[in-house]
Amino acid sequence: MRVNATGFYNDYKDLQTAVSAFSPISGTYVSTRGNAPSAHTQGFELETSAEPTNNLSLAFNVTYLTTEYDDYSAPALGTVPAYNYTGKQFPGQPKWQYFASADCSIPIEGLGAIKFGGSVNWQTGYFSDQLNNPQYRIGSKHFVNAFIGFQTADKRCDFTLTARNIGNEFYYSTLTPIGTAIKAGPYAGTLLLQGAQNPPRTIFFKVGFKY
Repeated sequence: MRVNATGFYNDYKDLQTAVSAFSPISGTYVSTRGNAPSAHTQGFELETSAEPTNNLSLAFNVTYLTTEYDDYSAPALGTVPAYNYTGKQFPGQPKWQYFASADCSIPIEGLGAIKFGGSVNWQTGYFSDQLNNPQYRIGSKHFVNAFIGFQTADKRCDFTLTARNIGNEFYYSTLTPIGTAIKAGPYAGTLLLQGAQNPPRTIFFKVGFKY
């Protein structure tokens, strides 16, 4: 069994990140670059792997990460509005991430080996914006993947059927507003949001040959 654990604490000066600026062309806020005078991250990583038998491999990894802007504020300047992100979390950074996998091989004498396995990824939620607004928070995610294959005895040919995101889970990876808030009606003041999403269930077959 192999275990690798690492703890870390990082200080950043003039960390480059994104801020919002009003565009007179589109009449909406767009993303531009800015520098956070100081920020820090801390956490740990734990990686474990084991081979209980010659034909079975197991792995489990966990990452814990906290982030914070220590000093990141400025008054309004041109089309960039005043902002204060001090004490906020970095966008796009989940606090916990987990990964577990199992791979198994069953030898077939004279023919080769059947191989199969699976993995699970899971992470906690995170914010899409520096202000950590609840409407821009991405919820926790999990994905399940699996494969089954056959390798010939001379190890020259491989046939593998793989399925990713077996549960066909749907998640956003980021959220940003579309234009300005609705001005009238029962939903006045509501911002419409858009964002990138993860790939849907994907199944593919691969053939490999070594010569």
